[in-house]
Amino acid sequence: MSAPRAGVLALLAAAALASLACGPQLDEPVVYPTVNDRPMGTREPSPITSQAPPQCLPPGVSIRESQGDGSAGGRRDIELELTNCGTKPYTVQGAPVVRVLDAARVPFDIKGGQYYSVPEGYGGAPQRLTIKPGERLVAWVAYRNIVEAWASVVQGTYLEVAPAEGQPAHVLTRFSPYQLGNSAQITVGPWVRPPATG
Repeated sequence: MSAPRAGVLALLAAAALASLACGPQLDEPVVYPTVNDRPMGTREPSPITSQAPPQCLPPGVSIRESQGDGSAGGRRDIELELTNCGTKPYTVQGAPVVRVLDAARVPFDIKGGQYYSVPEGYGGAPQRLTIKPGERLVAWVAYRNIVEAWASVVQGTYLEVAPAEGQPAHVLTRFSPYQLGNSAQITVGPWVRPPATG
């Protein structure tokens, strides 16, 4: 091999090594898109959190967040499920009593009312309902996270739900945080029998 040709090959080999040294390292972290990187109009996935087994509290009922849904517009919908976990029939009339609590379990000052629509089968006038042990009722909760000033934002850590006024409250966290924005408005539908599906 001639001396000039050997020199050219040496230069090419050195350039290749330099390129590998400057290239991306295999152990560099991969950055994934955040929620804010989603295209407008796409659905926001429900948060994936653990949910402790519901407690059976007097007068013999348990309450859990059975399902939830969020949208890119900031709306959140949650279905509450009440189960008769006692040994006697349970009767209730009206809507659950819902409070949003901060991390120290201090309640926010929120306003309840018919601010948001609820799905068919979850609204209407409250009825007096009796369920046997093992049977259940459901209620719909809806709110929207609209923020105009950070100083007065409602961002709850816990959702406190009592089946009726004066009865023990259940503390829920499955869909925490509970973000009501500046409006602090929440719609709570009445207890109803589970709507038919299909």
